[in-house]
Amino acid sequence: MYEQDKHTFAMACLFLALLLALMYVIATPSRSQAPTQTPCGPTKQMTAMLKTNFGETPAMAGLANGNTPVLIFTNPNTGTFSITIRRPGGVTCIMTAGESWTAVDQGKEGTNL
Repeated sequence: MYEQDKHTFAMACLFLALLLALMYVIATPSRSQAPTQTPCGPTKQMTAMLKTNFGETPAMAGLANGNTPVLIFTNPNTGTFSITIRRPGGVTCIMTAGESWTAVDQGKEGTNL
């Protein structure tokens, strides 16, 4: 009986060690998850940069949270897009960017994205 208790205790310790190692791996951010800085700058400079570097011009605009201007810049020829917000003081930040921008017919049901 004593040998079986030692075996059970050893298995429990091994399980606990594996569980702790797994928790450490999950909780530790990988290098690819390093925080990135949101690119921001004066609105005129950011608008010029999007046009010069990507051929993107403002395509849509709206207000988020009631008063934060959101602009979507697109290039209809290449399909690239950038979504920006304008902060007080004339600062614009690129929140995200991507490719394969497609206009969607809002009047059509079942539009497949």
